[in-house]
Amino acid sequence: MQTLRLVAVLALALVIGQVILIRGQSPQPTGGNTDELVKEIRLIRLFLESSQKETARREVLLERYRLENDIVTSITDRLESIRDQLATAESEIAKASTRMEELQTSASTVSNDDLEHKAQLQAQINESQLVLQDLKSHHIQLLGQESRLSTSLHTEEGTLQVLNSALEAVLQH
Repeated sequence: MQTLRLVAVLALALVIGQVILIRGQSPQPTGGNTDELVKEIRLIRLFLESSQKETARREVLLERYRLENDIVTSITDRLESIRDQLATAESEIAKASTRMEELQTSASTVSNDDLEHKAQLQAQINESQLVLQDLKSHHIQLLGQESRLSTSLHTEEGTLQVLNSALEAVLQH
């Protein structure tokens, strides 16, 4: 029993010694150090809050840039499509004009005695004129669309340039 008490007292003394040793090694803050730590923690918190706000601003600006870039790409694609349609319409107008001229030349060479053939040619000329008018009308509509898209593209490219400059300025800081 005495041995058991002796082992227990020694174990208790060893634990108390270790606690005292550990406490002695850890720095004990004084009143001034505590105030400095609190100030530093507050400064770190303010810095982190500011950094989070800046990060959010950058993300918003980057997303606006991406959306504006998508708009510019979409308008550019539509403008290219309209220009392709314009080229096709101009080609069709040229073909229809040539066809009508051929029909008019044929009609002028047909003798006045061949009334049936002359009437057929005149019907074809009238139909060609209607087709040509429709083609020209479509061409004018396409020109209007091209003009509106060109203006819109110019405006959106300006906005994209502004956003790009702002993004570069933010990323340099």
